[in-house]
Amino acid sequence: MLPTFPQFKKLELADRSDVEQFTLGRPPSSDFNFAGLWCWDTDEQVRIAELDDHLVMRSVDYQTGEPFYTFTGPDGEGSCGVAAILLDHAAREGLPPQLRLIPEHLAGSLRADGLEVAEDPDNHDYILSVERLERQPGTAHSSPMTKVRRFLRERPTARVAALDFTSPCMRQEMAQVAELWARNKGETNPKEEIALARLVGRSQEFRLAGTGVWVEGRLAAFDIAEILPDGYAMAHFIKYDRTIRGLSKYLNHMSARAMREHGCQWFNFEQDLGIPGLRMHKRGLQPVAYLKKYIVTKSQGGQSPLATRGQAHFSPSTGEK
Repeated sequence: MLPTFPQFKKLELADRSDVEQFTLGRPPSSDFNFAGLWCWDTDEQVRIAELDDHLVMRSVDYQTGEPFYTFTGPDGEGSCGVAAILLDHAAREGLPPQLRLIPEHLAGSLRADGLEVAEDPDNHDYILSVERLERQPGTAHSSPMTKVRRFLRERPTARVAALDFTSPCMRQEMAQVAELWARNKGETNPKEEIALARLVGRSQEFRLAGTGVWVEGRLAAFDIAEILPDGYAMAHFIKYDRTIRGLSKYLNHMSARAMREHGCQWFNFEQDLGIPGLRMHKRGLQPVAYLKKYIVTKSQGGQSPLATRGQAHFSPSTGEK
């Protein structure tokens, strides 16, 4: 049971059912996905509480580590009151007077007198079609499937299998691929290493689907997705040897096939955080829709340039945005 705001508790594995009661039945936002929240909370900084039937969270910025408040739950008049209370609380705490990562289903209710709502495109989740990701269509001159076929010609002994998260050897191989990925990019992220180990170490708690590609007898690529209700899957980790030509396209193809076999239609590929290279890569996967996120602030009076009235709501079944 969650404490009532302004009391908070740190996020723990045992909180899963309490958190998910606020998110089930809606398109899955990466920011409120419990598996992602828990495995990435390596410094145990996330705090959660309940306020007027809403989940309230004190989290930290993915890149800067700066704290902020967010919330989710049912839309309606009650959400405006929750927003106002949290904005006042943030100001008293000395934080920027804004709420971040607010899900799209709340945005309409929050467009009220005294509040301003702005899209936060750096944090929109990319929604991919699993069927389209498996086919990977391209132009007549540049098709990802051409690269997949070339990879298979050049690596005829490559094999694909589901990951066995219970195997210590498999876990070690995955850690080595993640380390190689970071070395190829010229950067290290100790927090990511811990997050991967946390998720894999408690894989029995979640419905995970892992796909691995072995090249010349060694694990060279893997991805871990979580199978969610309503035909969705959530990306958690995708790592591969960047020096092997065509490997990433082949991994996408085979992991999409695995997700389809699990009954998934939509793949939440999470946000790009405004990183140019990551944005280019994710847009290249041809998303069919976005789960939009918003920043909420107090109105300064008059029509604000932050106001975003009349935004269209997307439906993944039609690809509308």
